[in-house]
Amino acid sequence: MSIGALTVNTFDPPPLRAVEVTAQVEPGERVAAIRSIRQDRLEVSPGDSLHLTMTLQRTSGQEIRFTQCVVLPRYLQSSTLTVIAGGAAGLIQAEMQSNPDKYRPDSFSQLCALLEERRTSDNLYLQIREPARGMVVDGEELTGLPPSILRTMNGRGSERILRDRVLAEWAIPADCEITGLKRMTVRITQPRTNWPDDVQDGTEQLFLE
Repeated sequence: MSIGALTVNTFDPPPLRAVEVTAQVEPGERVAAIRSIRQDRLEVSPGDSLHLTMTLQRTSGQEIRFTQCVVLPRYLQSSTLTVIAGGAAGLIQAEMQSNPDKYRPDSFSQLCALLEERRTSDNLYLQIREPARGMVVDGEELTGLPPSILRTMNGRGSERILRDRVLAEWAIPADCEITGLKRMTVRITQPRTNWPDDVQDGTEQLFLE
């Protein structure tokens, strides 16, 4: 895919004389589809730890479970968060629905940057999003804009309204290709002053701060 994107691009096609490929073939299919994502509690507060369990299923029917503990920031003001878990292709497709220009480079250097930073199919991606009004201008996501700016820019034709923004994203290595995408909404209660002490031992913690 990277070679094709480089050789057929309209910016600066590089000279290509030969391609050397090394492949290792193993029997069977190494593919797993995400089936569910669950949390340990119905509601959490800013600063709480959120324990997530993601269940995947191989083509053979075998189930795989990943568990992660995400410590939420104490400054959260929204009433909900969205947790997204899935493979690279599913996450890219979801992002392009709200921002089609995100993966449309306008220069050769930007194309190279997109290829270098691209997600890979052998990772399970975990993304936390919060509601946030904003705009997409020429593929760039602008959040936290004041209402007056949003009203001025809205309706110009080339801009798109944003409903949320990414708080954090992690890549969890897997030994197979991950397919599919699952979403889950987490309810946030009123802030509390004490830092939680209920983080379980033996579970990796992912901090948003």
